[in-house]
Amino acid sequence: MEASVSKHPDVELVDNGKGSTFYALRQNFAIVRHADRLDRTTEWDAHPDSQTWVNDTPLSRFGHEHATETAEGLKNSGKPFGLIVSSPYLRCAQTASRIAQVMKLPIQFDLDLGEVFDKSSMVGNVDGPQHRDPELLEASLQKDFPDVKWVKDEDNKIKIEGSQQNFPESLDAARMRFCFKVQQLLQRAASKLISVIIVTHGDALGCVIGMMQKDWKINNVPYASYALASRQVMVLEKGSIEIKSEEPVYEQEWTLKVSGGLKYEEVHAFSKKRKHALHAQDIRKMNARHSNASEIDTAYLLDDEKVENYTNILNELGASSIECGRLAKQAGQSQHLANMQTKGREHRILDTPRLLKRNAST
Repeated sequence: MEASVSKHPDVELVDNGKGSTFYALRQNFAIVRHADRLDRTTEWDAHPDSQTWVNDTPLSRFGHEHATETAEGLKNSGKPFGLIVSSPYLRCAQTASRIAQVMKLPIQFDLDLGEVFDKSSMVGNVDGPQHRDPELLEASLQKDFPDVKWVKDEDNKIKIEGSQQNFPESLDAARMRFCFKVQQLLQRAASKLISVIIVTHGDALGCVIGMMQKDWKINNVPYASYALASRQVMVLEKGSIEIKSEEPVYEQEWTLKVSGGLKYEEVHAFSKKRKHALHAQDIRKMNARHSNASEIDTAYLLDDEKVENYTNILNELGASSIECGRLAKQAGQSQHLANMQTKGREHRILDTPRLLKRNAST
């Protein structure tokens, strides 16, 4: 095991300064919003899918062009990637397939990366899944992407991992779903010594970027925009035979760049010490109700009820008590997740057309 890990081109031996050494992977991660939706154009009314797949729109012509531009931007970044993981909604699947064409990567579909399942994102009579099943999805993709490889099951059908959400899903639940799934994917990828591209929806980008950069509040996520991140993560202690598979994700430092048009503002916490003092009594009450209290006691930006709500949601998603504590703590320190309300309304990522020309920027 050690011999194969040490030979990996993105792995180096690192001294942790405490008398031990470990192998660390330079892991890259890109998270991409799907490209321009056809149902935001005048062409949608005459399209045959407008009646049958009201919540599963394909890309517009510009969407296909912009998805290809995004693929070229990721390819030109020089970062090595091994897999694309995508929401199965057609706009994401087509965006992912355009990227796969350019970068020669396989695609895995996961419904846990799917759209927020609420009245803001879904229209009409929402009863059950709003995306195409594996057979219809492949039929919709095959003509335009005959050479793209999708991960399939034992019956040779496109495999869609994840679970169907119940309608209406709260924005809190969706945000924790996105953050928890991305954490799982990055941990799994690191254990396999690969980097991944995730293609998903606007609100997912907002909360995941907000968890990686706690002082950022994300204001604008255009179609086909993306964030590109890198970190150094421990994968194997020298002399060990066991690959690490649960290294923290949002607690680690990421080098992060975003594409043009993706706008954020830095909102530095005011008097963190004072926030802690004012909040200490409520936090102590909440901690008394949780076995993982020490993992939660630094959530400065959210009140105890909100942190407890996040913890309960994560528990329902199958997170362990340690994961619940870590993610709730990180959510509590994220300016983006704390700023959910804007003038009395939920802070959502809107359907904003992306800029025609953009370059990745810090």
